[in-house]
Amino acid sequence: MKKVMKPFALLFMGGALLLSSCGGNSGKVVTLESGTKYTLFEDGKGKKISEGEFFAIESELRDSNDSVWQEKSPMPGIFKMDSIMLAQAGDNPVVQVITKLSEGDSAVVEVADSLVIPTPYQARYPQLANISHFNNHLKVIGHFKSEEEVRQYQEGLMADLKKQEEEEAKALVAKDAEEIEAYLKENGIEAEKTESGLYYVITEKGDGTQAAAGDKVRVNYAGRTLKGVWFDTSIESVAKEQDLYMEGRPYGPFEFTLGRGMVIKGWDEGIALLPAGSKATLFIPSAMAYGPRAMGDKIAANSILIFDVELVEVEKPENM
Repeated sequence: MKKVMKPFALLFMGGALLLSSCGGNSGKVVTLESGTKYTLFEDGKGKKISEGEFFAIESELRDSNDSVWQEKSPMPGIFKMDSIMLAQAGDNPVVQVITKLSEGDSAVVEVADSLVIPTPYQARYPQLANISHFNNHLKVIGHFKSEEEVRQYQEGLMADLKKQEEEEAKALVAKDAEEIEAYLKENGIEAEKTESGLYYVITEKGDGTQAAAGDKVRVNYAGRTLKGVWFDTSIESVAKEQDLYMEGRPYGPFEFTLGRGMVIKGWDEGIALLPAGSKATLFIPSAMAYGPRAMGDKIAANSILIFDVELVEVEKPENM
């Protein structure tokens, strides 16, 4: 199944439609009086959602080629089965189907591409030429009688997500450490490690001012991933050597205030280890770099980064 995430918000009932899959169970085709057809999957245990009640729904949007255009969100959408929603059902096949579902039910609804992307904007998406329709994979995962029940549900979900993120982060830190240490061993490098997990080698210790949080520092650098992909440098000769050179870019030391979150955590911590005039190599685990965010086409999500740095100058605040 291909993934084609697109930079548009699909609107539904006045809010963003949050999306999930119905899985591989067989279902039955249902045709409503309006002519809307959908495939229904029932677990036979859910309660019908009554007018005035709230419900939580997940959905995933795929096209007729089974490419994913919008993925499931970790936070399901919460909506109220009220008169406004019921009034929208006349023109919106997705809403028509949702009004028929019970808790635990899931359905696949076929919708026209013009409902997902209005006709005036379709020229922006040439791949639509090969798409006959879209499918909304919907699932009702809960329903609530009051706003207080909704609040309790969301708080519980947030707590679960936080716990899951913490567990995943802990596992990633251990994985990154293992990969960095394997790289160091393979390349015969002896590095120091900080409590936070940053690895570093001071290749040349300067005799200038020790850097500290709040100082303005100027740093020359060359960065690559642990896999050897060079992505940026402040040094013109390195840029040309690694095919990173950009005509018109001013090369030279990068200036920033240390310890203010202006750079990735690995830099804030690593540069603070050095006195001016020092050169070092920083091996930065993904949690201290860009984490789950991909940065362009050279830094994938959860990448471990290596920076060769030179602390050119340290300038203390004037009021010290």
